[in-house]
Amino acid sequence: PIFKRYQFEPNIALNCQTSRHVNLFTAIMYDREVLGEDERAMECHDETLHALTEAGYIPYRLGIQSMDALPPFQDDYGQLIKTLKKGLDPNDILAPGRYDFRREWNLKFPENF
Repeated sequence: PIFKRYQFEPNIALNCQTSRHVNLFTAIMYDREVLGEDERAMECHDETLHALTEAGYIPYRLGIQSMDALPPFQDDYGQLIKTLKKGLDPNDILAPGRYDFRREWNLKFPENF
């Protein structure tokens, strides 16, 4: 329904990893030369991402424009990632700003990163 509302044809691929694990790949295909299409595609992307994460389907990969769209951690995963990041990359050299979960860390874990 989301793709239809934004007038995009669904372009979906499923990759069955195991009997209980399926990867879903979607693409929003459009003509970037048409004025307003980039914005419409991003709105469709954002609404689709929000609907899937609300339903519990968490992306394993995001573009840099969507790094802040991940839901907050609900377990100790955030603390583990923070500990690994501080130990392996204390100067924030590797992929700075990407997969940057520090926004939650500052809220959940009082010590500054």
